[in-house]
Amino acid sequence: MIPSTVGRMVDLVWKHVPRKFKGVELGDHVIMPNHFHAIVRIKAVEAGIGADGGAHSGVPLHRIVQWFKTRTTNEYIRGVRESNWAPLRGRLWQRNYYEHIIRNARELEWIRDYMTTNPVRWDTDPENPAATSAQHEPWM
Repeated sequence: MIPSTVGRMVDLVWKHVPRKFKGVELGDHVIMPNHFHAIVRIKAVEAGIGADGGAHSGVPLHRIVQWFKTRTTNEYIRGVRESNWAPLRGRLWQRNYYEHIIRNARELEWIRDYMTTNPVRWDTDPENPAATSAQHEPWM
C-alpha cells in the first residue's frame, strides 16, 4: 500500500507536468495503492497537425510518462534517505504503461467514472495482489 506521504509526493510531481511540458493539460487523476490513473491532453504547440487528424506536434506521451516515473522514483529515493520512508523492494513503477486514446465525450465520461470509482472497487481490482475476485474492465 502507498503511504499518504508518498501519495502526496506523486500528486505534486504529477501537477508539475504542465510546467515541464509546454502544451500539456492534466485532467482527472487517481492515485491507487499500487498504480496511477490519469487523463492527459496533449495540445499542438506548433502549426501543422497532420492531415489525418491523428498526428500532433506536442510532446509525445512516452516522454511525459518517462519524466514522471523518473522524477517520482528520484523523489522516493530521497524520501528513503532523508525522511525514513520504507525502502523499495524492486521498482517503484512497472516498466511499461497502459494508454488509451479518448475519442469522444462519451468515452471521456466513462473513463472518468471508472477512475473515480476505482478506489471503491479496490477489493476486486486486477492490480490488487489481495483481490478477492479480480474483474477486468471491458476496455482493458
